[in-house]
Amino acid sequence: MSAVVGPGGLDAAAVTRLTASATAAGVQLYLLPQDPDALAAVISALRSTAEAQGTPALGMVRHRLSWNGPVEQDAIQTLAENSLSFTAVPDADGTLTAPIASLLSNAVPVSFGSGTRAPDPWSAIRASLEHADPDQRISARSGFTAATKAGLRALPMSIGAGFTMAGRIAPSSPATFGIWAADALSVQAPDGRVAAWSTDTRAGTPLLPVLEEGTAAPECLATLVDGTEVYRSPAWT
Repeated sequence: MSAVVGPGGLDAAAVTRLTASATAAGVQLYLLPQDPDALAAVISALRSTAEAQGTPALGMVRHRLSWNGPVEQDAIQTLAENSLSFTAVPDADGTLTAPIASLLSNAVPVSFGSGTRAPDPWSAIRASLEHADPDQRISARSGFTAATKAGLRALPMSIGAGFTMAGRIAPSSPATFGIWAADALSVQAPDGRVAAWSTDTRAGTPLLPVLEEGTAAPECLATLVDGTEVYRSPAWT
């Protein structure tokens, strides 16, 4: 089970009570703070709940936090210690300000969300490559994981258990995938001087669409869910 807590429900006392009761009941919360004060209330609630019920209890429910803004290092540590996942939703202009590299380096799972807008995973991946803070840039491959498999892993255990083999093309895996057209493929690291993975074809590193500024976004040609085609572009015959 999961519950969504958004605007109007994140004052400090309320979120502390809700976090404690949801954790005790084994219900995952999807926390949506709208400003730094609300984020501080979430972090405080997590610490209070961990002190009262223990970090293993929080680890069992894996609460989820959605935020696109600065996060202090001690707050990141709190998220890591209490098994939270983090969903970054770029601003309306595509800007990504969450410290995604710091979160990942502290073992906080990161996924990308779209908010109320139509999903656009490639823009989110591009934003992670072009983060305004060079220290927070991640590779295209890490961004691709955040836009795909990481979202499934952030689901409540009762739901996510059904997706353990999803997000991969392999024998016995569900035939759920998208087919995309891209102008060019490459291995892209956040720092052009250093490759995060070997670009030698013998290394078998999967190539991803080039997402540099000025390149066209990949176009979805078809989508299959459990082997059934649910979308086909009119341009693809």
